[in-house]
Amino acid sequence: MSGERRVLCLKATRAMATVLHEECLDISDEELHRRRMWVRKWITRRANSGASSIIMNELYEEDPREFKCVMRMTPGRFDELLKMVTPLIQRSNTIMREALPA
Repeated sequence: MSGERRVLCLKATRAMATVLHEECLDISDEELHRRRMWVRKWITRRANSGASSIIMNELYEEDPREFKCVMRMTPGRFDELLKMVTPLIQRSNTIMREALPA
């Protein structure tokens, strides 16, 4: 590489480094330290106020016959089955978020 070409490459490299440095400085501290949201607020309420949770609880408690039509099993049989599979499907809570219940 000729001396003149080498000088041009160095100048271009310095110019790019300067632009990148300025771009990095433009990023505010807020953007750098912004905490990411792992779980949306509405998702945390779904265990108590989610549509399927409410409907299934109402059917289970108030209309076992309709529960059987929907789930193809009686509420008692559902409880037995849930008890059998819970150890296999239950996850542990972490510091990041609570696990969904079985």
